[in-house]
Amino acid sequence: MTIFYFTATGNSLYIAKSFPDSTLYSIPKLLKEKNFSFSDEIIGIITPTHNFSTPTLIRLFLSQASLKCDYFFTIFTCGGSTLGALDEYVKLTQKNNLTLNYLNKIAMQDNYLKFWDMREQGKKLPQKKTKEKLEQILQDIKERKNYKPKSNILYQWLSEMTYFWCSNFISYHKQFHIEDSCINCNVCTQVCPVDNILPSSPKPLYQDHCIFCLACTHHCPTHSITLKGEKSKERYRHPAISLKEIINSNQD
Repeated sequence: MTIFYFTATGNSLYIAKSFPDSTLYSIPKLLKEKNFSFSDEIIGIITPTHNFSTPTLIRLFLSQASLKCDYFFTIFTCGGSTLGALDEYVKLTQKNNLTLNYLNKIAMQDNYLKFWDMREQGKKLPQKKTKEKLEQILQDIKERKNYKPKSNILYQWLSEMTYFWCSNFISYHKQFHIEDSCINCNVCTQVCPVDNILPSSPKPLYQDHCIFCLACTHHCPTHSITLKGEKSKERYRHPAISLKEIINSNQD
């Protein structure tokens, strides 16, 4: 089994690592290496949900990848609702001539600082039944079940419009501020999957191709990177995933 993943705070990597006897590939790394041709009996993609839609890096990968397999699945990690992201993703796979056999989502801790307090989100984890849903998904994939959630055209349209608006009218890099408490450790430059942050003195420098994954904010050891309108001073990384794993996933 071959699994491709994209992770910023560790949720999607945790799910990817849960599949036994699988080979994992980081999508940000593959995009940088321009490595797009793969074949296996089973191929899967594990991705977070960004702005109720498919992340930009997943879109880029799908548009260039040549994936040959007997069974193709995708799992979206999310804080709760994905709106129409899954319907939108089905269209993306069809557009790129990929036959999708199985599509599902799994609720985990929401890490979107503009909406949620991380401490309060942590308290809600038992309600999301992440472990039970993961066990169900693993069994479904083992049995090669065919499944896609019932589509909703309105939700799909809303997700498509949200992605379009955010991609074209929001300057993500302007949403961040680096406080004077920055120790210039360059962790932010190492966790960024698109190399949008350059080492500089006295503080790192943001460029203009941010994808708003929030890895820089969540992994800053001194909490010096803040977000406009953030609802939480707490930060998040999946407890089973190390900072080193995040860096290895997003850098060459």
